[in-house]
Amino acid sequence: MMMLRTKIALALGIAATTSVGLLAHGDDIFLGPNVWTDPAPATYQLQFRGTNLCLGRSGPRLRTQQPFLVVERCNPDVLGQNLEFAPHKAAAPAFTLTSPVRWRVTTMGSCATFARNVVFGAPAVDMLHCDVPPAGTNPALTGGNDQSWILKAAGGDAVRIANADDRCWTAQNSSIAEGTQMVMEQCNGGAAQTFVLKRQSGLFEGTEAARAFGWMPINFVPDGFNNSIPDRFRTLRNLDLAGRDYAPETIATPNDQGAACAARCARDNRCRAFTWVDPRLGGGQARCFVKDGIPEPASNPLTMSGIVRPR
Repeated sequence: MMMLRTKIALALGIAATTSVGLLAHGDDIFLGPNVWTDPAPATYQLQFRGTNLCLGRSGPRLRTQQPFLVVERCNPDVLGQNLEFAPHKAAAPAFTLTSPVRWRVTTMGSCATFARNVVFGAPAVDMLHCDVPPAGTNPALTGGNDQSWILKAAGGDAVRIANADDRCWTAQNSSIAEGTQMVMEQCNGGAAQTFVLKRQSGLFEGTEAARAFGWMPINFVPDGFNNSIPDRFRTLRNLDLAGRDYAPETIATPNDQGAACAARCARDNRCRAFTWVDPRLGGGQARCFVKDGIPEPASNPLTMSGIVRPR
C-alpha cells in the first residue's frame, strides 16, 4: 500500500476509528513485537527433517514412569502425534534466533514438561497435567515454568525447542529411530534436535490463549473450513504494512474491519499478510491489499493489518 494514504490521513487529522468487531479484544496481554517471527498458533506434527519420523505421546513403560514423548513413524491420524502449540507467556529473548514468546505444547489433555525430580541422566520430555496458572492471571494461560518452551528458528519451517537454560528436545543418544525417547540435552544444532512443523489443524484447547496474544479467528464463508488453510491471523491494529503488494489492483472489500481480507489472504498460499483500509481513506470504498512478505509496520489509524503466514 502506498505511503500516500498515511500522509492524507495525517493531513486531514482523521481520528482513529472505534475498536469494534475484529478489533475489540481488550484482553490482549502481548501486543508486540509487531512482526511475529514464531510459527502461528496451531496443531502440528513435529517431523525430524529429512525423515518420516515424528514425535508422539507414549504411555509409560514402567509403573513408576509418566507418559513421555517418543519417536514414531509419522501418521497424522495418531492423536498423540498432533501437538498443539499455544502461546503461554512473554519474556525477554534469552538466545539468538528466538522471539519473546514462550509456548505451551499439549496433546491428549497433557502438557510437555521438563521431567521433574530427575537426579541422574538427561531429563525426559514428559507429558503431565498442565499446571493451573496463579490466581489473578489469565486462566487461559495454563502451564508451569517447566511447561513453557522457547522456539529457536532452524531455517524455513524448522525449529528447535528449548528451555530457559538452553537445553533442547533431543532424541536420546542422537538416535533418530522408532522408539527412541525424547530427552533434554544441551542445544547443539544437530539433526536429533531439529523438527519441521507440519500443520494439521487449528487450536482446540488454546484458542483463548491465542486470542490473548492477538491471534484472531478467520471466518471462512461460504467455502467452509480446510485444515491446510490458516484459521487465525495476528492483528496489527492501526498499522499499515506498506509495500509487498502483489495483486495488480487494490481489492474492493466489505466495510468489515478486515474479516474478508483475512479470509482471502488465508486461501492464497502466496499471501503472508494483508492491510485493510477504512472507506474514509479509500475514496468511500474499503480496500484490501495482499502481501507476499511482511513489511515493517507504520502507524495509520484508518488501517487494520494482519499476519497470516509469519514464516
